[in-house]
Amino acid sequence: PFLPMAAITHLFSFKCCNMEQVEGEVENDVNTLMCEHLDGAVAVAPHDSGDHVLPCSAQAHRPPLLLPAARTEEPVPEAEKAEEAEMKAEFKVCIKRSFPLEGLGVQLDISDGRLLHLCALKTTSCPVASYNDQAPDREKLQVGDYIVQVNEITCNSRAMMKEVQSCMELQLTVRRPHNFSVEINKTGGPLGLGLNHVSKATSLVVEEVLPGPVLKWNDANPGLAIEKGDRIISVNGTSGQAKGTHELLRQIAETETLALELTRPAGAPLEGAEDKAVLSDAPRLRAAAGAPGEEAGSREEEG
Repeated sequence: PFLPMAAITHLFSFKCCNMEQVEGEVENDVNTLMCEHLDGAVAVAPHDSGDHVLPCSAQAHRPPLLLPAARTEEPVPEAEKAEEAEMKAEFKVCIKRSFPLEGLGVQLDISDGRLLHLCALKTTSCPVASYNDQAPDREKLQVGDYIVQVNEITCNSRAMMKEVQSCMELQLTVRRPHNFSVEINKTGGPLGLGLNHVSKATSLVVEEVLPGPVLKWNDANPGLAIEKGDRIISVNGTSGQAKGTHELLRQIAETETLALELTRPAGAPLEGAEDKAVLSDAPRLRAAAGAPGEEAGSREEEG
């Protein structure tokens, strides 16, 4: 059966009317979202029963639209920053020998008495080189690092050294160096430092701070104070790594104004090590008079 033409025309007209009604409603909804500028601010027009947005004068009594405040990060407490810095400064290292008494490929300085200072290392054909090849950059052993624990031994450099030389597997706790610089004028008198070192070392260990220019520097610059256990690694641009400790001592003896670069283990002070610094039988030198003394002997420690 077929619909009569009049019925089809009626249905078509009904659909068109409905579409016009929907389009009108959509237009009204869009109008409610239109914005008008009011005194330099943007105000959202409220819904209106008509087809147009309310003029700005009609919205003057309405408060401007408030946007949520931007989120701000809370400051990290200083204690957490210090803890994070300490964690980055200290890391663990596991080194294994292939056979008993195999050389590790490092030269270690024991003159501090409480820890080991890494003076030199081989880059090939040794356990340390094998470890560095597979370790991430942040955990590679580097010249200048401090070994503060060997297996279960701490605060005794001689006992730590024996462990390094004899064990097949070593668990090392390592600290990166913290470097700082000072400039001191001897003013014609003694420098005021007791120094200590071993043969083939690359730095001078501060054994004690005596009355003199260094003590005055410490009083005036507590944030850069030279302390017992610090190491002098450079004097007036001359590096102990390049020239050795004898050249450092000569510079200290012969130069009036001293630009010193020093190092100590990064992170928090070593626990239980305050009274154990500089206990080795390495030569002890007094720089109190500004001149190096005679070496009582020398020894080289290798792992």
